[in-house]
Amino acid sequence: MKFAFSRRNLLLGGAAIGVVGLGVGAYGLSASGADFFRAMLKSYLPDANIPEETIRAFAEAAALGREADFAPKLKALSAAVRVVGFEAVSAGFSGDYAFTKFNREFLTAFLLGSNYFDIADPTTEEIVFYAMPRVCINRFAQFQRDE
Repeated sequence: MKFAFSRRNLLLGGAAIGVVGLGVGAYGLSASGADFFRAMLKSYLPDANIPEETIRAFAEAAALGREADFAPKLKALSAAVRVVGFEAVSAGFSGDYAFTKFNREFLTAFLLGSNYFDIADPTTEEIVFYAMPRVCINRFAQFQRDE
C-alpha cells in the first residue's frame, strides 16, 4: 500500500502534532521551582531519602529574597527538566559557568540547611530541610590554622 501525501493527511498530521505539542507544552509550563530542585537533588543525591515536603520547603526558601529575574529563569529550567529531564538540561548547559554555579549554590545550601550531615545514613533516614544557611554557609570552614 502506497502512502500518498494528500491535503487531508497533512492537515490531520499537523493537527495531531499540534495537539501533542500543546500537551507537552502545558505539562512543561505547569512546572514549579520544586520540579527543578527535585530533579537536581535526585541527580546529585540519587539514593538519598528526600521526602516531597522537604523539596517543597527548600524550593520556597530558595526563592525568597531573590532578584526579579530569578522566578522566570527557574520556571524555564523547571519546564525543561520536566519535559526532557535534568541530565539532558545539564548536558545542554555543559560548560556554562552560570548553570554550574547555580547548581553548586543550591546543592550546597540544601546540604548545609538540612540534617544531611547530622544523620547516620541519608539513604534510610529522612532528610529534613530547616532553612537556608545565613552568612557563611560552609560550616566546615576553618578561619584560623590549628596549632
